Amino acid sequence: MKKSILRQIIKEEILKEFSTTKEYVVIGNAGRGRQNLWPNSTNPKLYTKIEAESIVKKQNDTNKLYSSSIYFHIQNLRDAEKYISPGQPAWTGIQKLLSNN
Repeated sequence: MKKSILRQIIKEEILKEFSTTKEYVVIGNAGRGRQNLWPNSTNPKLYTKIEAESIVKKQNDTNKLYSSSIYFHIQNLRDAEKYISPGQPAWTGIQKLLSNN
């Protein structure tokens, strides 16, 4: 593979990784099929990947201090439905975000 093609591929992947497009959600998994969205499932928000990762780190670090069983993770809005059980408030929030995009 030519170096110029390889450089272009790497550049595109880096741009995707640090995109300023707000297309990520933060999902809190409380176990037993219970999920919520950050900051809340009724009024969910989209974040850039960097923003979402920062929220996840802060929430998971805080939860460790207080022995909380909620685990936060990020997902791209397009894939988020796979990680939420239908019938949960987070499911309604994801549907709301999908209909707005």
